[in-house]
Amino acid sequence: MLLPEEGSTGVAKDLEKYAGKVVMVVGTLTSEPNIYMRGPLMRVNSVSLVQSPTPAGSDEESSAAGIASFTIAWPYLVVQVKNLARVEIWAVPTGTGITEKDYQLLGQAVKKSEIAGQQLWTFPIPDKPILATEIFAKGFNTQGLEIERVSLPFTGATSLNHTLGTAD
Repeated sequence: MLLPEEGSTGVAKDLEKYAGKVVMVVGTLTSEPNIYMRGPLMRVNSVSLVQSPTPAGSDEESSAAGIASFTIAWPYLVVQVKNLARVEIWAVPTGTGITEKDYQLLGQAVKKSEIAGQQLWTFPIPDKPILATEIFAKGFNTQGLEIERVSLPFTGATSLNHTLGTAD
């Protein structure tokens, strides 16, 4: 059984958004007791869409766009993507009753390299603590349409700032 990591609102939305699609799920298998079923639970940290394979020589294969990974390589947030025109870094602020309109744009990542459509984008980790429960990358195609969003596998303001090295 898959359950979002506690406090991770973005993962729950991703699990719903990608229903019926092929996805890659990153999480932790636990043996915590549950009322739903016998066996392990998986606490999900991140969900990302997996591009379906296409026939060899297909133009569609070379134009498939998406986010392959979103990681930390201090002092940068690093986003590995394929065929995207823009990558933005967003934060979900702390507090109650937070909706998507409250999310904060931290800024645009900068493309550092591209080889055969495989791109590496970076964004400097802020010096100050980030008052956010989640940080995610949004990828856009050349038409400006959002293709995918992927969250860092850390949730909660304390966990995020400790991992980013921005905790006081």
